[in-house]
Amino acid sequence: MVERKKVSISDNMKQRGSGKEIPRAEATVYDFMPVILGDQFRTNPVLLMQLFRDAPVRGPMMLMQRAYTALGEQYVRDGKLTPALECYKFALYEQTGFIGFISGIQGSALLTPQEISHLNLESDFEETLIGKVANNGETINSCLHYSWLDLLRAAHKLEGEYNRDEGERWKRPNLELQLSMGRFGNDGGEGVEFHAEQLGDENLIKRVKLARPREILDVRWLIEYVGINHPESSMFRGS
Repeated sequence: MVERKKVSISDNMKQRGSGKEIPRAEATVYDFMPVILGDQFRTNPVLLMQLFRDAPVRGPMMLMQRAYTALGEQYVRDGKLTPALECYKFALYEQTGFIGFISGIQGSALLTPQEISHLNLESDFEETLIGKVANNGETINSCLHYSWLDLLRAAHKLEGEYNRDEGERWKRPNLELQLSMGRFGNDGGEGVEFHAEQLGDENLIKRVKLARPREILDVRWLIEYVGINHPESSMFRGS
């Protein structure tokens, strides 16, 4: 029988680098990144254009963390740092989503050792990326970086406020905000492109098509990975 344990997770998280206390519900995935990696998303134009886009392939949290990590490691081996960082973003997003989920049910959740291991943000993949970015010798302005993180959290919070109000979520200010955040939407998803089409806003539709970057991840590989692997945790079977 697999031993299961209870865990204790604070409602706040410490921003990596600054140690600033942030309510977990308000933090973005970029608050959980080491500064040397997080700042790549501020300065790399391809990554910056799609900061909050939906993951191209979705599934159970721990399975998708492994999938994006495996694809990212493959990109590192191929010398392709930009898509590797995009994979890291999605892997970390799935991991922090799992941590947030456990935080909400920690009074009743009993986790396996493997599930507990997913609560640790540091990973070999992350260390490899840190080494690759450090070798590029780029200078990081930490003050600019932390100010940028504050702006991202403010935008993320404002979008949440718009979306909680059915009368506001379809209005132009929210659509402009979503566009600036890279929330284009996947096929059939309710991103800014879907809303623009529903409103018949031809100008906004054109702007979305021009702004949407070409997919940089191997979506077919991800779909195949999900198809041949199974979640290790019964908690998320059928998700």
